[in-house]
Amino acid sequence: MLCGCTVLDMSDTGARLKIERKEAEAGIEIPLEFYLSFTEREEVLREELSVVRRCQAVWQKEDEVGVRFFRKRPAP
Repeated sequence: MLCGCTVLDMSDTGARLKIERKEAEAGIEIPLEFYLSFTEREEVLREELSVVRRCQAVWQKEDEVGVRFFRKRPAP
């Protein structure tokens, strides 16, 4: 599933996201775990340009979602 959003607030441990209006109005259910891509839509399919964080949804209210970032893997 690909769902557009805006990052409203972010820390090292998580973020507050605003789901795009068309997805929110369609009643999209955010999965418990997902990957958040910090790229423009055109770049999503270009892996070398993508910055991605694995997330867990911890709360959802109307068109906003609070997520916790999973711990980053240590560099090899």
